[in-house]
Amino acid sequence: MRLLALLPLLLLLGTGAAAAQTPPRPKQVIVGDHLATIDLPSGYLFLDKKATDAFLEANGNVPEESDLAVIRGVDGGSWFIAVEWDEVGHVRDDDAGRLDAAALLADMRKANEAANVERKKRGHPVVDIRGWFEKPRYVRAAHALLWAVKVRDRSGTWVNYKARLLGRSGILSLNLVTDPGAIWRDRLHAERLVRATRFMDGERYDDYRAGQDPDAGLDLSGLIVGPRAAPSGSPGAAPPAPESGGGEWLLAAAAGLAVLGLAILRRSLARAPDD
Repeated sequence: MRLLALLPLLLLLGTGAAAAQTPPRPKQVIVGDHLATIDLPSGYLFLDKKATDAFLEANGNVPEESDLAVIRGVDGGSWFIAVEWDEVGHVRDDDAGRLDAAALLADMRKANEAANVERKKRGHPVVDIRGWFEKPRYVRAAHALLWAVKVRDRSGTWVNYKARLLGRSGILSLNLVTDPGAIWRDRLHAERLVRATRFMDGERYDDYRAGQDPDAGLDLSGLIVGPRAAPSGSPGAAPPAPESGGGEWLLAAAAGLAVLGLAILRRSLARAPDD
């Protein structure tokens, strides 16, 4: 990633200044067991599965099989992106043109009310969904769904910033973790890496074989809201609603992030100023 390709001798001799300005080529890294690739731009550091597990363990967390990678800036920075894979089946995108942000928010709040009942039973603080930080949008060319929700608990207001890339048999998630005041800036890292990510042949969204491959039984709206309050037409099993859980375990910032003294919810990905 930080190694520049050697330039032709002619360029080195004759146009050194211009050569110095030539951007390095992205380094292609493999995510998962030949699941996808990321054309990693210069300035980004990729931690593979083994290094990611060590990173999580160093922060007091138990690594899961779904945790594939961590991406961060080579300068340390106050952000990183956790890459996860959920093999839940094929997610339909036929409702891409009908994503109703207001209706989705209402469904999420309804699901969250039920989740708060369970939180109280377990002695956990309740969570209040405050509204959209960024309304859902679907990038059809990349089969990528992006959205961000403001959520409030007793410690303040935070933002779930989510990117979901749809594959043949599951969902590749890029979850942004960042310093509270940097969400507007650091969200660009997530968007850049979404554009740089591609499923391998045989794992792409369009490789899905109806009737042969597993179906998640939900569409984009169901993916956002979760199975409990998914709109009609989105039945079936699905991963737990990201906003309803409020995060199950803490991911403390490590290395360059440790100096910030942050304790960040793993799926509650950035804190925003209280509103």
